[in-house]
Amino acid sequence: MADFDLKAFQIEIGILLTIKRKARGFTQEALAKAIGVPRATYANLEKGRQRVPVDLLWRSAIVLNVPLDSVIPKPEGPKRLYGGLPIVGTASPWITELCSALKSEAPYSPTDSEDVQR
Repeated sequence: MADFDLKAFQIEIGILLTIKRKARGFTQEALAKAIGVPRATYANLEKGRQRVPVDLLWRSAIVLNVPLDSVIPKPEGPKRLYGGLPIVGTASPWITELCSALKSEAPYSPTDSEDVQR
């Protein structure tokens, strides 16, 4: 087994979060507010400057309405570069199973009182 590079893993998570956030039309500020963290904390997560707690990763996926495994780097690692950013391979079976279980739960939907802007 190859050595695990935590920093590269954190950076890949940040890249995946950035891609999904932008594709869904969220600003960092709006997504940070929706998942309950300061914008600076969320920006650090996207830059790979700190570990992403699993609950924040889960909440981000729910708010962005994307499968959890779409914001988790795959064990195969980067497959190629896209604009200087690594693109990852396919999901491992346990992540797919976890996401299937989570899909059976009601999706997160911000209320008007939360004042979440896209």
